[in-house]
Amino acid sequence: PDEQRLALGALAGATAVGALLSGFAVRVLSLKLVTVAGLGASIAGLWQMAGWTQATSVESAALSLALFGFGFGLTVTPRSTAAVEAVAVHAYGTASSTVTVARMIGMAVGLAILTAYGSTTIDRLYDQVYASADAYLQYIPESLRDRPLRDGLVVEALEQWAAGEAARIMVGIFLVAAIVTAAAIPPSLLLGRRRRMLGAAEREPVPSGAAEPDGAIDHHPDARS
Repeated sequence: PDEQRLALGALAGATAVGALLSGFAVRVLSLKLVTVAGLGASIAGLWQMAGWTQATSVESAALSLALFGFGFGLTVTPRSTAAVEAVAVHAYGTASSTVTVARMIGMAVGLAILTAYGSTTIDRLYDQVYASADAYLQYIPESLRDRPLRDGLVVEALEQWAAGEAARIMVGIFLVAAIVTAAAIPPSLLLGRRRRMLGAAEREPVPSGAAEPDGAIDHHPDARS
């Protein structure tokens, strides 16, 4: 439990910190720069995670998870800000909720795909081990091949083999996640700030019926207040 708290706590904490800092960063930096920086950090974290071995310490794992989480957190505000600034004032709620729904759909679909990949791989390995009465022999050291399947040393050897295969599954998942994250870089380069989000006191009045910066017509004189 202590190791889980350290590793997963680093992920959650870094994500929160990244999301908080991104809110300040977009005030002085472009949405494009903040987003690309976040995606780059996430990819770097996933790349480090793909290199995990049994010798990797929990502290190193926590640092990799923190790097990934911090990068993901940095992308939170830019994508929401870009969506909101692309529409008129009366559509801010719709834009924000659309981004949230899109993110949740992506997470659900991505998790389903990666889980299916892992579970089908595990099923395939299980079928290999139990393909015949002696199929397990090819996965254990030669010195143990005269022992039955239920022998303690054989079971331990198979567990070590299975652990290695499970590690390879995780490496594949992390690499796929890194590729998918990298695929988000090209569209992020198209992000641009069409107008700076100003406070109510800083906004210039828009005459009734005048066009908004994005081309929409403001039919309500009091909408900007």
